[in-house]
Amino acid sequence: MIQQVVEYTAVLVIFLYLFFGFLMVRVKKGSLLSKLLFGSFFILIGLSILDVYTQSTGFYFRHNKFAFILNTIPLLFGPVLFLLTRAVTRIEFKFRKRDLLHFIPYVVATGGFVASYHFQDADFKTEFLDRAFSERGVTAILPTFLLLVSIAVYVYFAFLILKKYRVRIRNSQSNIDKINLEWLEHVLLGFIAIGITTAIIQSFYFSTGQSNSWIRVALFGLLLFLFYYILNTFLKSIQSTGLFYEKDDTSSINKQVEDAPLAAKNEVDQDSLALLQNHMESSKAYLEPAISLKDLALQVGMKPRQLSQLINQGFQKSFFDFMNSYRIAHAQKLIKGSDDKKQTILEVMYASGFNSKSSFNTAFKKHTGFTPSVWKNSLSHK
Repeated sequence: MIQQVVEYTAVLVIFLYLFFGFLMVRVKKGSLLSKLLFGSFFILIGLSILDVYTQSTGFYFRHNKFAFILNTIPLLFGPVLFLLTRAVTRIEFKFRKRDLLHFIPYVVATGGFVASYHFQDADFKTEFLDRAFSERGVTAILPTFLLLVSIAVYVYFAFLILKKYRVRIRNSQSNIDKINLEWLEHVLLGFIAIGITTAIIQSFYFSTGQSNSWIRVALFGLLLFLFYYILNTFLKSIQSTGLFYEKDDTSSINKQVEDAPLAAKNEVDQDSLALLQNHMESSKAYLEPAISLKDLALQVGMKPRQLSQLINQGFQKSFFDFMNSYRIAHAQKLIKGSDDKKQTILEVMYASGFNSKSSFNTAFKKHTGFTPSVWKNSLSHK
């Protein structure tokens, strides 16, 4: 019974990954390269699950010419995730010839199986399959371990790229909800969880050779997570800039900020600092939700990188935190000065330049130590 449930669930999950993979590429908006990489990632996972499924049902033993075709696909996970991260964090990213180097392990491994297995006769293939699937111990687990190390290295560098990207956008944008690539972080973290779970299940199986009910239940749990993983990732990604939305010129601004030489520490132009503060107080530029570093720089007559340095060194804040400090101060004034008991936190949020409840709550708690509701209630008890 459990075995049948696992098999039916596996078929459903395989279909979903292949379907969403092709659907991703068909969406008209957004960066074509990003969509191709993301769609390919889903398709590769689907094909890997298909490989495990056909192996577990004994299909390869009945049709041994199809064996060892899909088994090297996991070697593509790391490179594709890494390139996807670069593509969605840099609008100017283009696939270059040297990027093909990431795929050498896959080509070598696939070529090795073609030469040592697919050019052999049927009897050799049957014997090879028996030996490969009956092997136990460290020898059987070692390839999985090396694969996980490879994926871990790629995911680590993908996280570094994502971290640098978030530093750039915090130095150039005052609202980052749709461009902070939270969905990509979920993709990376979720894939780590999938890799670890798969390794544990395979290690147990290859060390004991038993396919008992515990392994079946674990596989069913993994398949359910894979089901949630693709739906959650797809829904989050379609709401994000960089994949399905056309990018604006923020990447070029961010590059200016990132590449700009920093002034010496404590070397802050006090006149420029006073000019900026006066402008913020008189114009209330922070009330514009979509204002960017470039917009504010134009208003005060500075270059974006000059303004970024001024904020970073004069206030010890990123542009994002600098704008939010004014917005939160404005929100506190609205809450304190209002006699309207029906005034909602949502009304205060929009009136203060925020367009997301989660970002408003996070910023408010960061600057005051309390959520807006708790802080508002504390005033009535004073």
